[in-house]
Amino acid sequence: MIGQTSTLPELSHRPKTTVHRKLLPFAALMVLLTGCSSGIADKPFYDASKPHHGPEGFLNPPGTPNRDFSTTRFLGFAFRRLTQDFDPAILPDNHVMPRQEALFTFKAAPGDDRITWIGHATMLIGLDGLNVLTDPFFSERASPLSFIGPKRYMPPGLPMDALPPIDVILISHNHYDSLDTSSLRDLLQRSPKTRIIVPLGLGSFVRDIGYTVIDEVDWFDEVKLGKLKFMSTPGIHRSNRSIFDSNQTLWTGFVIEGPSKRIWFSGDTGYGPAFKDWIKRIGNVDLA
Repeated sequence: MIGQTSTLPELSHRPKTTVHRKLLPFAALMVLLTGCSSGIADKPFYDASKPHHGPEGFLNPPGTPNRDFSTTRFLGFAFRRLTQDFDPAILPDNHVMPRQEALFTFKAAPGDDRITWIGHATMLIGLDGLNVLTDPFFSERASPLSFIGPKRYMPPGLPMDALPPIDVILISHNHYDSLDTSSLRDLLQRSPKTRIIVPLGLGSFVRDIGYTVIDEVDWFDEVKLGKLKFMSTPGIHRSNRSIFDSNQTLWTGFVIEGPSKRIWFSGDTGYGPAFKDWIKRIGNVDLA
């Protein structure tokens, strides 16, 4: 795996706070994030026979510990993330591969048998004749606004113009660090026929961006393309892009299976007792 690290800062970091310049943008963002939802029971993908389909929204697998969610707590979390400046000086020396070295190593690797970590959850996977990109995030901030919100420490390990034509994009869920509208638009301009595989409820979102080859999948659904098969896998997480749209779309991972290897991109997930059943059904993988 090659590439620069560009993960978003963890909450345990102790950043400096600069509140006065960001109060107005914070207020504007809260207005932007305010919306409403009426549940998923009236959606065509809703299946009451599945335990992770609830009429009010998608659910984590049975046995998952409950997570309390309140609007007040979310607003406090959002305020801290939007008004804190993170100091990249906490990164250790030599933490980042120099750009030219990353480009050289990338070009030297076999195109049908390589994984390049571009940053955060963005992996470029070359496998059995296809180029697959997971959760493409090339923007400076994980935010609905370009000038405020969590800012990445480092630029992507590979710039977008260094990517080969992308055959498949995998989206794990709708959080801003995994579903980045700006990156998806730019990638579509570069590769207009790219196939995009998204969890239930996100088909219309990527269609509005301009994608036309779309697969909208539930857990354990399969999509075949070329020599590869993509199987959606469960996760323990949540979804939302505003305050009041919690769990209106699904979250997922993907097993990518080809003649030579099986790779599991888990997406964002916690751990729980349901993992035992998943692993039996997913089977062995070469890399996770």
